[in-house]
Amino acid sequence: MSHALARVRTAAVRTLLVLALATAGTAVTVLSARPHAAAAAAPTLMIYGDSITQGASGDYTWRYQLWKDLTADGAVVDFVGPADDLHARSEGADTHAYADPDFDTDHASRWGMQLGAPVYPLADMVARFHPDVVVALLGLNDLLYGLHTPGELAQIWSDDIAAARAIEPGISAVLVQQPDVW
Repeated sequence: MSHALARVRTAAVRTLLVLALATAGTAVTVLSARPHAAAAAAPTLMIYGDSITQGASGDYTWRYQLWKDLTADGAVVDFVGPADDLHARSEGADTHAYADPDFDTDHASRWGMQLGAPVYPLADMVARFHPDVVVALLGLNDLLYGLHTPGELAQIWSDDIAAARAIEPGISAVLVQQPDVW
């Protein structure tokens, strides 16, 4: 993904994330944890998605751009998730060959992941990592391969978010619009 395209996509995600944090009662200028969390804890964000989110060897990724944007003014956030890698374009195994690895690389994304059959089920990830906010860009593979209709995807998202909120009632979810071009 080009550096410029990643910055445009990140600007949209940042706007949605700020709205989610504001709606959740979290300060927008200084990101703070939910009221029941320790006062010194940084808010946790789980970046959840497919190849667009995981990225591939040599990429900056939109996760990188989001991290840089959120921390540029001194905000402290913690990305959480079971992975911290990129998809290897030719090496055959996942890699850590980021264009710039100077950011919190944790995520819950996997190349080819589908919303209808996720490698990382959202409720399991929420139970394990307890994020304050889930920022999700997922569902394109389901649409591209005709696995689900947009209406079915909306229902799956609704069910997944309800299951996540059953585990973490205060969790916010930011669903990123699928890009027209990636």
